[in-house]
This record gives sequence, C-alpha cells and structure tokens, in this order.
Amino acid sequence: MTIKDAINTLYEQKAITVNTARTIYGKKAFVEFESVDIARNLATKIGML
Repeated sequence: MTIKDAINTLYEQKAITVNTARTIYGKKAFVEFESVDIARNLATKIGML
C-alpha cells in the first residue's frame, strides 16, 4: 500500500500527488489534493489546525 492509497482509504479524499522527504526529524509526506478546501478540512479534522 502506498501513501496515496492510504490517504484515499483512511480519509476518503483523493490525493493527486505525494512527495516524500527524509529530514533530520524523520520522514515527511507532502500531499496535494484537488482543492484547498479539501486540504483545509482534512487538516482541521486530524487536528493540525
């Protein structure tokens, strides 16, 4: 299962692109959604905002 598939399954939102980065603080995934509203609502839902 890829990160893109996991987002589609867990949060029921369609991810357009996923980029990953390894930093000194750990791995990070940068996800692009179809619209800004989807990203904002998801960030609020999981407690990031």
